Amino acid sequence: MRRNLEIVLIVTILLAAVAIRVDFNLAYPAELFGDSIHIAKFAESIAQTGAFPTDFGIYWSPGVVYFLGWLIPVVGNDFNYLCYRLVQSVLSVVSLSGFYILARRLFGRQAGMLALLFLAFYPPLVFYSSMIFAENLFFWLIPWLFLALYKWRESGGLVYPAVSGVLFGLIHLIRPILIPLPVIFVAWFLITNPRESYKTFLLKQIPVCAIAGLLILSPWIAHNYALYGKIITSSAVGGLNFYIAHNENANGKWVQIDVNSDVIKLSGTPEGDKLGYEEGLKYIRTHLGYELEMLWTKANLFWTKSGEFWGGKASQLWKEKYGIPQFEMRYLSFFFVIFLILGMRKWKYWFPLVGYIIAYQSMILVLYYADRYRSIVEPFLLVFAAAVLAKGYHLAKKGWFNFARFIRNRV
Repeated sequence: MRRNLEIVLIVTILLAAVAIRVDFNLAYPAELFGDSIHIAKFAESIAQTGAFPTDFGIYWSPGVVYFLGWLIPVVGNDFNYLCYRLVQSVLSVVSLSGFYILARRLFGRQAGMLALLFLAFYPPLVFYSSMIFAENLFFWLIPWLFLALYKWRESGGLVYPAVSGVLFGLIHLIRPILIPLPVIFVAWFLITNPRESYKTFLLKQIPVCAIAGLLILSPWIAHNYALYGKIITSSAVGGLNFYIAHNENANGKWVQIDVNSDVIKLSGTPEGDKLGYEEGLKYIRTHLGYELEMLWTKANLFWTKSGEFWGGKASQLWKEKYGIPQFEMRYLSFFFVIFLILGMRKWKYWFPLVGYIIAYQSMILVLYYADRYRSIVEPFLLVFAAAVLAKGYHLAKKGWFNFARFIRNRV
């Protein structure tokens, strides 16, 4: 009976999550802006020619560009890609299922249900379903990668290393920001597993994972090598982003740099990538004091700033149409700290998730803060908040029962 009720609740929440995302996309015009304009143009080119346009070099990672490009002939591009945004709404809910399973697996049934509820009605996740950005595909895959990694550690074998490699490869083509995660996972495995498992892990499972990932990346690597004679596994704008973060106009957030600079003119190419890093490092060496100030600014923005969407228009519509309160980022950060304190003794369970968040925050410190860049850790922070509240409920319930028993004994 209890199991049936849980299934009914899960299905109800997922259907409500789909409904509110679809309804929001139907109600909101979701104008293209920023990178989404260019991503859509690239996707339109793929829909027409089947080839990735290289007018701007390898500027955008291919994942979302190809995904949208392949779907345009089927779903069309009317009303700011409405049908595609509706597809994203469904994919968003698929990702919620993954986060629910992950939260339930690590922190229990109540935490899993709370996490699902939070994720279903977390406004930024609804807003992102209406944007043409790589983050939406990233949300779709990332919980399943973590689930595969956990199964790998617990079950061994070669299936989960292969699945993990495929997911690593796909996510790298969408947003190449998981570079620290393999290191975190290997460290976690070696620290928490018996020494006799090391040989199989290092000599069989790791190679299988690497080969699976390289097989996914190989067509794109070959494409880029034919163009530039260089190995480019996703995009070639790391140097540009580094220079955007470290130049005379830098302020800790995205800033427009001189469009006539060589870094911009060569962006998307190996030469532009190299030049961006060189110019950025040159600025850091001559402005160390200001760079330290920006570190604090970026950390403060990362942990306290709530996201803004279309100048606040999306939030205003959300407030007027649904009246569901928004989660302030500083509260999620507070729950994260509480989680670390309460869960310190069980660090073996959450080490990869927390390691991922800290590593990604470190990457933001190296580059610059943007709401959508921070977005890919927010689902995990919601999971941690759910874990804290579930733990608090259990502690309160236990304390109340102990108090009631004490009173009964005295009476």
